[in-house]
Amino acid sequence: MTDLLTRQQAADGLTVQEYAASRGVAYGTLKRWIHEGLPVRRRSKQLGRTGSTVRVNPATADEWIARHRAGTIAHRRESVVYFAQHDDGGPIKVGFTSDVERRRGELVRSKNRRDPAPVYILGSLPGAKPLELEIHDLLAPWRIEGEWYEPTADVLRIIYAVLEAA
Repeated sequence: MTDLLTRQQAADGLTVQEYAASRGVAYGTLKRWIHEGLPVRRRSKQLGRTGSTVRVNPATADEWIARHRAGTIAHRRESVVYFAQHDDGGPIKVGFTSDVERRRGELVRSKNRRDPAPVYILGSLPGAKPLELEIHDLLAPWRIEGEWYEPTADVLRIIYAVLEAA
């Protein structure tokens, strides 16, 4: 039965989500690659439904990635929720990433391109978007904008309690 399912999946292809999970690549990255030319097949949904289902042939996709994206991604990265602070005492950001140091560098550059301010990582813990959203809910009373929060004693107490519990 497993062999039959595997052959059937190979014939039909995998959904974008299935392929992303099987290769340890972020779903958003795969969507971007499709936009950049990763070959996919679009199948009409069942009668009465709108839109289409995008299917990925694993062998074809693997070949395309090897040609166009070799060395640009790390497979099987673990995502983390991180807490970053601009300057010493500046606003605090809660986010998730698979590469905290890369993300820290992006935050340094995004703050002010002419005069980059230092960004400090207060801590990180294993987790993804659902955990990040829970933390955003905990910190909602101190939200400045988006994922940025006032650097109050209460905010820091919550952050360190979350880090301690992990």
